[in-house]
Amino acid sequence: STCPAGTKKVSIQHDYECHFCLPGKIAQAGDLSCVSCVVGQWQNLSSMSSCVACHSGLWSNTSGATTIKECRGCPSGTYSTAVGLSEVDNCNKCAAGKKNANVGSNSSDACEDCGINTKAALEGSFECIACGIGQKSDSSSDKCTSCDAGEAGTPCTSCVAGQYRPSKNKDGTATNPATCVACPAGFSSLEGSTKCQTCEAGRYSDRIGAADCKICLEGYHRPSDATQLTSCVQCNKGETSKE
Repeated sequence: STCPAGTKKVSIQHDYECHFCLPGKIAQAGDLSCVSCVVGQWQNLSSMSSCVACHSGLWSNTSGATTIKECRGCPSGTYSTAVGLSEVDNCNKCAAGKKNANVGSNSSDACEDCGINTKAALEGSFECIACGIGQKSDSSSDKCTSCDAGEAGTPCTSCVAGQYRPSKNKDGTATNPATCVACPAGFSSLEGSTKCQTCEAGRYSDRIGAADCKICLEGYHRPSDATQLTSCVQCNKGETSKE
């Protein structure tokens, strides 16, 4: 005859006894020994024939575990939908551009998209990092990019009227994405401009950062080919002009 499940058969002289398996060990009917629960499983009761798998989101590398406390949570930045994980590396990493600050997550829904103007460059991130000065990003981004021409700052904002920012300097180097530059006197610009415009004929600008060029007063003029952009010239005697 055999011993029932959850026990082991121990020979004693010309007979045998059935000994209960201790917590953390199991046996099938007729087994001669109890075996330890494999990693990723546990059993807190004696005389059992099966072990309990660590729940999804948990893992354990302990053989013969006697309590669910041996099952540890997948670390922040990861999750697992599977049960009975035996290694922390079996936890799934959240994709780049996502974060998960929680421990023991059992669904990919725990991985949240990074917000705009933040990034998570690596898989398995527990936080999103704010973009640097003069950078921006869409939601769920793994990298930040420089502000577009015509905008600057943090977050990237369109240059106000009277200022501008091209993508490159005259020598071909990238411009500073942190700030916009004021238009010089004699020029003006609209909001979000990549360059300043020369004041048109009949107009002038006598200050830097002008959003609009002023109209020459009556009796004054400035032709389109004039090199003087910051003031108008009085008309010759006998000539006139209108504002």
